Amino acid sequence: MPSVIALDAMGSDRAPKPEIEGAIHAARHFGTRVLLVGPENQLKAELSRYRWTSQLPIEIVHASEVITMEDKAAQAVRAKRDSTMRVGVRLVRDGQAAGFVTAGNTGAAMATAKMVLGALPGVDRPALAAELTSIASRRTLSSLRSWERFTSAPSSARDVRVWACFR
Repeated sequence: MPSVIALDAMGSDRAPKPEIEGAIHAARHFGTRVLLVGPENQLKAELSRYRWTSQLPIEIVHASEVITMEDKAAQAVRAKRDSTMRVGVRLVRDGQAAGFVTAGNTGAAMATAKMVLGALPGVDRPALAAELTSIASRRTLSSLRSWERFTSAPSSARDVRVWACFR
């Protein structure tokens, strides 16, 4: 069964073009079903510029608001209830997508995930994951990083990094 990924189609500076090109690539080459989250009319117009996309497993899920890089994360997450981030993370919560990807406001993405999905028991703060793939060695380097705020307790002053190399 192919993966289903919710993609914030309005996350990057040049959105939605790079997100749509990535969705087409993932659908065409990996069989990934992509749920493009964003303003439906804008996404339909951009998708129509590419051939054969109607046969690919790409769907549009309408979201009327976008959280920008200039928005203050906590305020935007609370005020923009129909944002591309919030709609995308709800798709994960409701079991319609296995994961959510955004190139947008990192603070807002983390706040949205914690607000909509909640936290796992014993986990106080969300973590960021990044992958760097080497074409030459065909290996993937994954980084998982979690930040804790500094408080008077020595155990709270930590910066945890986990690195793994996969073949």
